[in-house]
Amino acid sequence: MTATRRPILSTVLRWSGLSLAGVLIGLLIAAGRGGARSTSPPSSAPATPASASRPADCPCRTEAMRREASRVAEDLRGRLGASAAVIVDPPFVVAGNLPEAQLQRYLATAVRRPAEAMWASLFQRRPTRVITVLLFADRDSYLAGAKRLFGDENVSAFGYYRRNERALVMNIDTGTGTLVHELTHALMAFDYPGAPDWLAEGLACLHEQCRVADEGIRGLPNWRLEGLQAAIGGGTLRPLADLLADDDFYGPLRGTNYAQSRYFCLYLQHRDLLVRFYRACRDSPAAPPAALVEQLTGEPLERTDQAFRAWVMTLAWPAEPAREP
Repeated sequence: MTATRRPILSTVLRWSGLSLAGVLIGLLIAAGRGGARSTSPPSSAPATPASASRPADCPCRTEAMRREASRVAEDLRGRLGASAAVIVDPPFVVAGNLPEAQLQRYLATAVRRPAEAMWASLFQRRPTRVITVLLFADRDSYLAGAKRLFGDENVSAFGYYRRNERALVMNIDTGTGTLVHELTHALMAFDYPGAPDWLAEGLACLHEQCRVADEGIRGLPNWRLEGLQAAIGGGTLRPLADLLADDDFYGPLRGTNYAQSRYFCLYLQHRDLLVRFYRACRDSPAAPPAALVEQLTGEPLERTDQAFRAWVMTLAWPAEPAREP
């Protein structure tokens, strides 16, 4: 489904305000208010070599991948017109109605670098198919492009992910947070295609506002905190056990589910358990997530839930990065 998002209240990275000095000292990606998956910057230096935490072999550079990327790029040139810029950087093909130099910078700082960080710290399987990233310069061209390319009309104001086409469609004028959110979904589809909705959305929302470095990606507090704290303070937040077992993430509690799942991922990161938990879920798909949480924390889920809620209430937004252990 396509998400509807509210106006951005946080600072976002835009090319009008992004300096080279800024990208050299690290990336703080601030998202728009939203982050649902559609069903349908650090430096621009070259990616660091594969390490023990990364796959040694990269299917992104195979001849088959290069041929597919070339076909996708040629198709996009025909469909977008001669004025569009198209860049091939397997597994990505990035295209849009932006000057090529701007498109290159987006590719380096908001696509390639976050992807490398996710591969370094979280995902172990890299894409074996091309991921298309469509960046439109403004609202009008974004809406027109979504309709012309995919027949989509009722779309988010910020951007969305078309799973079947492995395509990210973005109004990049609104910032890069949504781009990294949807990029997380696109990469996770190859590493953990069966991820439960709460975990997939929790991680994607976590990356809406994050810090990216060579060694990995770390989420930071964002605008979703306000609603979550209100639910905790008002006694309306459902137990963590219900969230982990819910197969209706996108139902009536959708808004709160996004916030609760995001901040539970942030809490696991705070306790240095996020990567271990993610990989335990991926590698043991039959195991209930609640049982895996108890195994990793060494305590009953109810106690973890209590500690999680208390920790959330200590956070502030806007704020400095979340306290680390």
